[in-house]
Parts: sequence; structure tokens; C-alpha cells
Amino acid sequence: MNELAVAVIGCAGPGRLHLAAWGLQSGVRIAAVCDPDTVVAARAAMKAPGAAAFPDIKSMLGLQAFDVVDVCVPLEERAEVVAAALRSGAHVVCEPSIGTTSAEARSLAAIAADRERLLMPAFIHRFHPPVLFAREMIESDDVGRPVSFRCRFSDPRSFLSAGPELALSGVARETGQHGIDLFRALVGEAEGAVGLTSTITPGFASDDVAAIVLRSERGAIGVVEAVQNLPGSRNLLEVYGTVGACLLDYDAGTVRYRSGDVPIWQTHDVSGLNGLEACLAHFADAVRGLQAPALTAADSVRALEILEAVERGGGRPG
Repeated sequence: MNELAVAVIGCAGPGRLHLAAWGLQSGVRIAAVCDPDTVVAARAAMKAPGAAAFPDIKSMLGLQAFDVVDVCVPLEERAEVVAAALRSGAHVVCEPSIGTTSAEARSLAAIAADRERLLMPAFIHRFHPPVLFAREMIESDDVGRPVSFRCRFSDPRSFLSAGPELALSGVARETGQHGIDLFRALVGEAEGAVGLTSTITPGFASDDVAAIVLRSERGAIGVVEAVQNLPGSRNLLEVYGTVGACLLDYDAGTVRYRSGDVPIWQTHDVSGLNGLEACLAHFADAVRGLQAPALTAADSVRALEILEAVERGGGRPG
């Protein structure tokens, strides 16, 4: 099969990481980069030999066709960019959320279906090797029925822009959604959600602390914490079941677990591609028709429905 021609839109922040990850993929050519900051776009093109740099999507998408467009623009710009990329005939992978509301995300899903294009939110933690190990334990019934879940993602940096005028427009949407998606992937669909957000950093444009409590259809309870701007915080994922548990420490790179068969704490060494590299490799294979996509636009719609339930003060999502 010919090389996949990839274009990356948004070359700062997450876009830099996506460009580096695409550069490690086999059978892929970064054909173009796009950013309104021409200096940023030019620097990105220098790191991707042969890539053309563009200041706007109209000029880029009008010049040539791409197999894949990777959308890494700020939240408030994503829906317009995703729609334009789909209408150009490209398959699209996008930073979550794909839109600012669940209705907007459903509209984008409809465009993708109409054009017979893939639209996948880059919930990269699903592809993180320790998370894959935890999922294998759950699916093998080594932890029994999951009943308690905790996910905490934090970052001392401030990189979030102000989102739309919604109750959850900052760290909850940009970071907390990954925890919501992991709850759905590992524990089950959420039937109830409540939460709180706060802004603790003076001058910060949106919420930088969030906590969301989820309840699964089978009664499991999950807590998703998302924090920005705080030094010394932690990143972890914990799943507790009726006969075992699996604890992932992102910062230490360790996995501890116990199962029904071996009810003592053990450690597990997990290696492999990081979550982003594995996510993009998976999407490239899905575009080639080698496997079905593990994620679809419906997963972004559902995460947004859960956030919107929290915004309403809690209740059943959707």
C-alpha cells in the first residue's frame, strides 16, 4: 500500500507531540503542517522533511488531498476544522473533544458517516501499555467485577486556553475527559454523573481543578480528578474489583496488581509504544482497512454527554 499522506493542523502544544509521533510511524509521510503562527508552522515543517507549511486550512486543504488529517487546534476551533477536513475527503483523528457540545460532536459524526470517513478522538490512554494490561485483567475476570475506580491526571504546566462559556470548559474538558473515557473502557457505561470544578490560579481563564463522580450501569463508582497548575501532584489509575485490583502509577512507571488466583500484591513490567504513538499507529491501520477503529466519534459524543450532565448539576447523561 502507498504511504499515507498526513497533515497536522495545529503545531504548538499537543501538535508538537503528534508530529513527533507521526514521524516514528512506518508507511506514513507528513505531507503538510498548518498553524496560523507562520513561525511555528515553518519550524514544524523543518522537523518533517518534505512537508509544506500553511497558515490556514483553506489554502492547505484546497491544494492537495490527504489520507489523514490530525486536528490539534484549541477546543473552540475544532469542530470547524474537523468538518472542513472531513469534507475534503480525509480521515480525521482529533484531540478530544471533537466538538464543544455533544450536539456538535453528533453533527461531525454524521458528516463522517455521510462521507464514509473515519473520525476518531485521540483518547490516547486507552492505548497506554499498562492500561491495556489492566483491561486484559478485567476481561479475563482476574479482578472480578469492577466496583471502584479512580483516575487522577495532573500537570504543573498551564497550557489550556479559555473554552466556550460552559461550566466545564477548562481542565475538565481537556484532561478530565480522558479519565471519563477510561472509566467507560474499563468499568462500563456511565449512567450517572456529578462533579465540581474550581479555579485556584489567579488570572487563569478557566477551571484548573475538577472532580467528577461516575456510576456505572452495574453500580460501580468512579472518581475522575483533573488538576492543572499545581506542582507535586500525581498521575494514577486504580481499578478495584470483587476479587482483585490493578494500580497504575504513571509517574513511577509501575503497575501493582492482585488477582483472585494470586491474592498477594505483585508487580508487572509493561513495555511498548507510548499511548500517543500506539493510538496513531492504530488509526493508520484502521485507515488502511487492517482493523476496525477502537474509538469512534460516538465515544467523544458520550464523554461530552457525561460532562453536560455534570454541568446540569448531575444526573443521567444523554
